[in-house]
Amino acid sequence: MRLREYEIVIEPSIITFEHFEPSKTFTKTLNIKNVGGKSRRMELFRPNNKVTFKEYNNFQSFTLPVPPGMEIAAIIEFNTSQAQDYRDKIVISIDNQEIDVPIEAFPAKPILEVLNQVDFGLLSDNNKTVSKFLKIRNKGARDGHFSINYRGDLPITFVPSKNTVPAHTDFSVRVDFFTNKPVKLSEKIEIFFEGKDQLSEFEIIGDIMKRELILLDSNTFQPINKLDFGSCYYGCNLLNVAILFNSSPEKVDYVILLEEKGLGVEIGAELSKSTKALKSKPNDYKEDDFSPVNKLVSAFPNNGSLEPFEKRPIFYRFSPQYQNPRSGFLTTLQPPPRRDYAVFLFFELLGNNKRTEIAITGTALPILLRIEPEEMDFGSCVIGQKKEIPAVICNDSELKDIRFRFKKVANYTVSPACGRIPPMSSRNVLVTFLPHQMGTFNYKLNCQVIDKVADSNNPLHEYDKGIRDFPISLLGQSLAITAELNPKFSTEFKTGISPILTNEVGLNVSTTVQSLKSFSPKLTVQNAAKDSLHKISNSEKIGSGKESQYKIAFPNDRSKSIGPFNRYEKYKTLYTGADRYNYVDPDYAYNEEELNRIEKHKTIYKQYIDDLRFFREEKRRNKEFTVFKNSVDNNLIPGSGLKPLQLSIKELEKEVTKPKNKFNVNPEWQLVSSGELANREKQIKNAQNSENSQVLNKRDKDKVSVQLTPAQIYKIIVNPPVIDFGEVSVKSVSIKNLEFFNTLDQPIHIELETDCNELGNTNPCGQVIAPNSKGVFPIIFESNSVQTFQRSISYRINFYYRHHVIILAEVKLPSLKLNNNNLVLTQLSGVQPDLCYRSNITIINPYNTTTEFTWIPIYGEQGTAFSIRPATGIIEPFKDLECEVVWHGSFLAPLKGTFSLQVRGGEATTLNCEAK
Repeated sequence: MRLREYEIVIEPSIITFEHFEPSKTFTKTLNIKNVGGKSRRMELFRPNNKVTFKEYNNFQSFTLPVPPGMEIAAIIEFNTSQAQDYRDKIVISIDNQEIDVPIEAFPAKPILEVLNQVDFGLLSDNNKTVSKFLKIRNKGARDGHFSINYRGDLPITFVPSKNTVPAHTDFSVRVDFFTNKPVKLSEKIEIFFEGKDQLSEFEIIGDIMKRELILLDSNTFQPINKLDFGSCYYGCNLLNVAILFNSSPEKVDYVILLEEKGLGVEIGAELSKSTKALKSKPNDYKEDDFSPVNKLVSAFPNNGSLEPFEKRPIFYRFSPQYQNPRSGFLTTLQPPPRRDYAVFLFFELLGNNKRTEIAITGTALPILLRIEPEEMDFGSCVIGQKKEIPAVICNDSELKDIRFRFKKVANYTVSPACGRIPPMSSRNVLVTFLPHQMGTFNYKLNCQVIDKVADSNNPLHEYDKGIRDFPISLLGQSLAITAELNPKFSTEFKTGISPILTNEVGLNVSTTVQSLKSFSPKLTVQNAAKDSLHKISNSEKIGSGKESQYKIAFPNDRSKSIGPFNRYEKYKTLYTGADRYNYVDPDYAYNEEELNRIEKHKTIYKQYIDDLRFFREEKRRNKEFTVFKNSVDNNLIPGSGLKPLQLSIKELEKEVTKPKNKFNVNPEWQLVSSGELANREKQIKNAQNSENSQVLNKRDKDKVSVQLTPAQIYKIIVNPPVIDFGEVSVKSVSIKNLEFFNTLDQPIHIELETDCNELGNTNPCGQVIAPNSKGVFPIIFESNSVQTFQRSISYRINFYYRHHVIILAEVKLPSLKLNNNNLVLTQLSGVQPDLCYRSNITIINPYNTTTEFTWIPIYGEQGTAFSIRPATGIIEPFKDLECEVVWHGSFLAPLKGTFSLQVRGGEATTLNCEAK
């Protein structure tokens, strides 16, 4: 320190002897410097005999003149035989002005402190053990002991809870918290440090939130627990949407589970009627004719993953279906009944048994449409005229309107062709017969009921589709004869060259010899082939057998035949055999070169398509050859003792009567059914050789490296999800099996991971579990200390999905229990008088380890008159042993006695005996 008024600098300002040890000498140097312009006279005074001064720089006395700029140094020695704190001072006199320099001395001791608080942050109650580390630092020169004693209600454990921290080092304590319920952590933990009289404290903070999914309304974003679809007709769909919200701070995987059986589930009951009415009315319908429950309600996406606090829309579809049963010719089909449904969907969180429930309600209604009349006879009608018959369409439903439309039928029209009919109402339509051709028209006019149907591939899209047809029989006849455009050869045909207006021009430009009717001058045309008078040289007449190759060129048609025809058709006159003039317009028609180029262009594309078809077929043929017609020798000789299985009559009937899947649903929408999953698990458990697992090898690694969806992971059943060893003894070995049921149609790989000493003997190697089989992992637990064990063991599925199983155990010291701690001995008949008082006491071993015991009598003032046999022994786990207690009677024998049941390494139990 610098003293400006004296112009003196003293270093250090406080002399401290830290971590001293008794009977040892420790030294410090005190420096005094004169920084003024004149000399100062200084004098040092000793505090007591524990501090001494030694000479330095030839100064023999403690009264020293210090010139300007000079510095003196005094060596201070400290020596004591007691390990306690000392506080004193050295007095320095400067020109008769006293200055105090404090002296402190602290013995060597541990100085322990907590460096940090334990902050678990934001977690969710997923029944998992979360670990953080608490750092304890020892600043002292000696090893120090600490002890943490937590007596709260929260599942917090410290590993280790007490230990010794070496000098000048840091020590880490693992703090484990079992997240089994939501809680706001703010715990003050007391910790004892050696060398401190009072307990120190550190704080554990954190926020454990509830791990759950909340279903929100899509409009108000308020929590809901019910979705009401209302009513719809059989064969149509109703869509609804809700928002799925992950309220936890961690990523979750979910799957939607359909509960088929349970409290409150109603399937097919008509809730609008009383119970008495439902029981009195017979049910003539089969459940197989209605859509099953797992295809009645579907959702998309029905499984997936949600990030922390993420919201996702879930689309629900209610699709009741009904299929008419097989019927004969005389069977009258009745509409299906009204059916009310109330089912429950559960949003299962993978990894624990927490679920969010939502009720789904809906009503399936029959289509009660009635058309009067159902048959219409229009009689005969002339072409160009019409006949009309009115009809009435009635909607007999009391709850829902009907939309209809009529399909188009030739020669018939309906007005209006579509519309909507309110409940319990009717609509007039007019059916019109308007023939366009001659004949009898017996048709079915279908009145189609339309409604909204969801797209099986797009959950956001709905479209109108006909769900049922109601036919109307129509009968009408048209007898009119229409005029036919034929050449008027029968009456007005004139051979030879006729005036231009004699016959109608332009009607016979495509006439061949074969197309001439009986009333046409067919003989004239045929005789023209025999005539040679008018034949032009180098011309070919229409001979016999060539009637279909040439068309006839009549003279009356030549004036109107300059229009372009097909240039490749041949026209010839009757008598001369001259080729008819075929006009080709050069401004609009293709020439020969252009036609050839077009044909060549088409040929290139045709050849390209043919080549693609050839290569595709060649690839398919090669693939079939590789699979089915290869030359791989599997060392099997045909007919060498291989016999096919013989099917029994029951199996044949079961195969024949197996119901077919009549109601198809998109697999991505179909929900996981609780009943189906339970049946698969039951089948695996009942199978004789259901346990089928093996160690992973290179060949199976590719098969089990497939990433599974949450819906597939949910079908892998872990039993049990909580392994509770109960009360176990210290240093004892307990084994329980962890089973994995693979209900998938593909193999999976399971690998266990342990991170604690108590489960260190568990074999963590992986297993490949075959389809529809189970794998068993023995869980070995052994603890060397008394504790309440709550921890989780992790497992991985296909090297990707990781979760855990809860392990619980209450570890206690070995002890034995007595069936009675107060035993009364009574007299037995037929026994010697001195041994007639005897009875039995039962020792029970409730733990899982072999326990050694010894009976030690507790002697009173008069000694003891009781004896127990056997006096020492061993009891197997969960067994009991009977010991005989005998009172040896005498004049001075005491009537009461006490024994102590000593357990090796455990707690003792007292037995009180009394003879009466």
